[in-house]
Amino acid sequence: MRRTLRDWLTARLTHFLNQPAGHYEQHHPNDARQLARHIRRGDVLLVEGHQRVSAMIKYLTHSSWSHAALYVGDELVRRGGPLRDLAIEHFGDEAESLLVEALTEGVIASPLSKYTDHNVRICRPHRLRPLHLAQVIDQAVDSIGLRYDLKNVTELAIYLLRISLLPVRYRRRALRLGSGLSGHVICTSLLGQIFQNVGFPVLPEVSHPAVPGEQAGAD
Repeated sequence: MRRTLRDWLTARLTHFLNQPAGHYEQHHPNDARQLARHIRRGDVLLVEGHQRVSAMIKYLTHSSWSHAALYVGDELVRRGGPLRDLAIEHFGDEAESLLVEALTEGVIASPLSKYTDHNVRICRPHRLRPLHLAQVIDQAVDSIGLRYDLKNVTELAIYLLRISLLPVRYRRRALRLGSGLSGHVICTSLLGQIFQNVGFPVLPEVSHPAVPGEQAGAD
């Protein structure tokens, strides 16, 4: 019974976090074929999302990007066995061009075409050794199926709900004085850990922005 309640709560909170936050504008149309042609295994695809959680992550990280996914290409197909069968069953021909990403529902594989209608950017790890690239891909694939921590999902939902109830003029201060979610629950934590494990740090230090009218560092 406890597990059923946990699953229900996670599903409801995930639904809340993934609702659109407002109007979304794609700055430039993407050419799906060109994107698939130029992206390489081990590249990180940065995405500007349009959900409630995306808006908060962009603010906390001082970035226009709210999501990051690792491109693994045809890795699941190449491995054969059950992984290959599942990839082909779920994605068909698109199983040759897959991403691994951490979402509020867990770590999943997704087709590259999923983000064709989003603002995206390809980031390529410079001078990443082939051995380390293989380890990065292995760790990403092994992470598929991991569930997102309910505590993190709950924190995100409560945090966003609390902020949305405040008058607009108070929201920036509330975000600045928040619980430090930016360092714990954003999707980049998975990729950051994977690259860190091969001695290739990719995450910068994150600090809260100053609020106009306040002294820097004031609490």
